[in-house]
Amino acid sequence: MSFEQKLRDALASAAIDVAPDVERSLHRLTSRHRRRLRIRRTALAATVAGLVAVVPALAVLRANTADKDRLVQSPNAMADLAGSYQTVITEADSGGVQPPLTGLWHLRLRSDGTVSLASPSSFPAGSSEGLTFTADSDTFRTEMFAGQFCDEAGTYTWRRTEEQLVLDVIDDPCQLRRTLLASGPWTSIPDTDCPVSGGNCLGPLPAGTYTATAFQPPTTYTVPDGWINNRDLPTAFILIRAGDTWDRDGGNYLAIYRDAAASRWDCSGDPEPGVGRTVEALTAWLTANPNLSTTQPQPVSVGGLDGVRLDIKVLQPQRCEALDLKAVLVGTEIGRVEHTSVRDVTTRLYLLSSGAGTVIIEIADGPQGQSFQQYLNASEPVVESLQFG
Repeated sequence: MSFEQKLRDALASAAIDVAPDVERSLHRLTSRHRRRLRIRRTALAATVAGLVAVVPALAVLRANTADKDRLVQSPNAMADLAGSYQTVITEADSGGVQPPLTGLWHLRLRSDGTVSLASPSSFPAGSSEGLTFTADSDTFRTEMFAGQFCDEAGTYTWRRTEEQLVLDVIDDPCQLRRTLLASGPWTSIPDTDCPVSGGNCLGPLPAGTYTATAFQPPTTYTVPDGWINNRDLPTAFILIRAGDTWDRDGGNYLAIYRDAAASRWDCSGDPEPGVGRTVEALTAWLTANPNLSTTQPQPVSVGGLDGVRLDIKVLQPQRCEALDLKAVLVGTEIGRVEHTSVRDVTTRLYLLSSGAGTVIIEIADGPQGQSFQQYLNASEPVVESLQFG
């Protein structure tokens, strides 16, 4: 073989060695592409699966966020919470909130979500109707005081026993409402047909003998048919008869009060400085007051307590908000009340000494209805039946 031929053969062999294997290269390229496609599809599937998992989580998060503003009401919880309760807010509890909350509060929750709230008379907003709440098995939410002293609703946990209702704050930006609702337990009281400010009162009474449920000292009384107990607080107890008139212009009623003080004659409803709260001090103030006409105090004993009895009539009333009402005596501490008398209308007072403070029995005659003597004839047998423990 010539040298030239050997050179050609060698070059041909080298050309074969460097020539691309098209089929093999195409196979490798296709395989690589398919692997990449599978990886991308797997990653896409994982991403989709992740999104599927995230969506419910976002929905839960959104629901939880919404629950801050909206509670799914539970009829069973609403029924369990329905009832009447009371609590006393002390100065220590109040902690300087404004307006002050100090005193006895009554709360009535109804299964339809409505709320009645009775405040001490010293609280400027007074008693409230038309409030609402909602609750589930462990959460209580209310807009109480919204538009008055609070801007937003408040949320609390709740638990109830036979004796009390306890509310603990979850989220409530309103300090006034937090202080009222969560300073201490709310004691369960009988759920009667009392007005919202009536406390533990018994409502209409069949003829018989009864014991006050809240008023102190412990008090029993006997009434014929037709009487209504429409207030029973620790320091105030009131009986009226069916058909008696009783409103801001005065009225007919038989009341028992404790911890009363002489009133300033300036429509403030504050106690008169320097006047004591004993039977002797109050009697001296009443008989010396130039705005009043009084009878001579007579010694008396009622239900085991000794004191005096006198009749008073207002000659020069306080001019309060264009109304001819005047507070002759004002209540103090819890159950704060005002004993008001109408001009030229007679009121009989019994001032009695007790270990729980001076007890005052008031037989009030309104400007309308029966005469003073007729009301005395109906009321004094009830007074004579009283027994103080």
